Parts: sequence; structure tokens; C-alpha cells
Amino acid sequence: MAEIDLTDQSLFKKAVEIKLTNAMESTLNNLRVNNIIILEFNEELGPQLKFYTKKDDLVNKMLQNPAYVAEMTIIAKHCKEATFRNGSKTAFGEFLVKTNRNFVLVEISKESFSWKPKKLAEHIAKILGKEKIINEKTIINAISAALSLLR
Repeated sequence: MAEIDLTDQSLFKKAVEIKLTNAMESTLNNLRVNNIIILEFNEELGPQLKFYTKKDDLVNKMLQNPAYVAEMTIIAKHCKEATFRNGSKTAFGEFLVKTNRNFVLVEISKESFSWKPKKLAEHIAKILGKEKIINEKTIINAISAALSLLR
């Protein structure tokens, strides 16, 4: 296997903020969904934050500390939903692209007690699992399709 210089910042692609339509954002707000995050597993570099819909505290933690991304993937492997010490909640969905394990994180408002955000994470993951390439367009389409399944 070739050696990789992990100090080479060009290896780490920047996470991309996805712009949703106003209608999609409104629907997510009604569901009390604060953010949707995609974590991708890279064989050489490990799990990476790839896409998000809002730059909030969780995204900032992941951007500042790649080990936090790894911690979130460990949690996502073992549960469908987690409540953290600060009261924040996250629902998880898992999908494969090629042979790489990837995760959808749906951040949920503390006030939400609905089953819908958890189903949203599952639906997005199932839809993305059918894609060969994950990019902004496929994620927006997956979120849109998943939202329509919740109606």
C-alpha cells in the first residue's frame, strides 16, 4: 500500500454546505429537523464530514476535530437515534456506496418527539444507497424523495 502524508491538507476535501429549497427547509423546520449531515468513509483517511445543510455547532465540532466525526460514526453504527448530554438528538441512517459504509445524520430539535425524523434518516439512507455517486444533486433529490414518503 502506498504511503499517505496525512499532513497534506489537499487530501481532505472540504465539506460542502447544501442549499435546499425554501419549501424543503420549511418542511424540515415543521418536522423539527435542524440539520442533515452526510459522513463518508474513506479507506485511507477514515470517516469524513462531506455534506451538511446548515453550519451549526455539531458541524463546527466536526470541522474542528476529525476525531469527533469518527465518534459519530461509531455511534451511528450501533443505534438509530441518540440523545446527547446537552439534550440534542440525532437520528442515524447507514448506506453503502461501492463497499464504503456511509452515514446520514438528522439533527433533531430538543422539542421534537415525533418518529418522523428517524424515518427521514432511514429513507434518505435507503435512497442514497441506490446511488453510485453521492453529490449535492443526489442528496437534494434523496431528501426531497424522503420527505415525500413521510406525507
